[in-house]
Amino acid sequence: MKYSLLFLVFTFSLFSGEVYIETETAEISPTVSERLEAARARPKPCIKRDRIRLNPCYSSSRIYLGGKVAHLSLHIKKHTNTSFKEADQNTHLNGILGGADIAYEYKKPFALYTGIYGSFLTGKVTHSGVPKRTIYDVEAEGRFGYHYQGLQGYRMEVSPYIGFGFNYFYQKRNSTDQSPSILYEYYKYYLPVGFLFNYRVFRWFYFGFHFKWFPDIDPTLHIGFIKRGRWILVKENNQLLAQVPLTFRFGCKRQWDISFVPYWERKKDGGTDAIAPTGVELGIPKQTLIYWGGNVNIGYSF
Repeated sequence: MKYSLLFLVFTFSLFSGEVYIETETAEISPTVSERLEAARARPKPCIKRDRIRLNPCYSSSRIYLGGKVAHLSLHIKKHTNTSFKEADQNTHLNGILGGADIAYEYKKPFALYTGIYGSFLTGKVTHSGVPKRTIYDVEAEGRFGYHYQGLQGYRMEVSPYIGFGFNYFYQKRNSTDQSPSILYEYYKYYLPVGFLFNYRVFRWFYFGFHFKWFPDIDPTLHIGFIKRGRWILVKENNQLLAQVPLTFRFGCKRQWDISFVPYWERKKDGGTDAIAPTGVELGIPKQTLIYWGGNVNIGYSF
């Protein structure tokens, strides 16, 4: 009987110890869970850095400067009125031009896009049996529109825009034994309408596309040997530009970049039936300019 009571006391003590241990564990467990939840909720430095890399909006402004080379095919179409004798009407001239471009862009996500662009090209075009022509092509343009970003991590950027542009085209036909030199200066105001597309393939590489349509607003022509006035030209609407920028970003914050930009462009100059003060009908021919070329630009974002 004595041993039976001792056995019962021992069993109860052992049972009480197990209950105590389980109760202590139950009291500790919520504290550990809270610590785990807090650790999961705490942002890690690597996650923050990844977010910076995924989001290209850390800098809204970009300026770039570069050189460009292009092949120009100049097609001069014979005018129906041939009173003004042109020795090289209705023919093609070809040549290589070189120059530079510079631009500034501001892109605020889901808001404003603005840009200022300038370009310069010069060179000579030739054709067998036709006098050489010296070319200067200068362009200045302002743009404004809307900047949209989408897809995971803002990988895609689209910026439709409209603007106002000016193009000065200097064309001097060199003199020959049969004809003197003639200077043509084309002054054109135009309305650019287009869009810029940019897609981040990798953190360091972007693929882009730029399309622009730029109809004439006020095209005029000054001819060197006619001292006064400019001649109003027929407005041309079928003028287009297509570019494919390939941009590589580098630097600590991907602020520097180098871009290779192959492009194609078509410009047109309308003809005229203007009459000179002397009474001579000018009959200036139409001309089409086709550019194939590429730019190499160095850019900085800030």
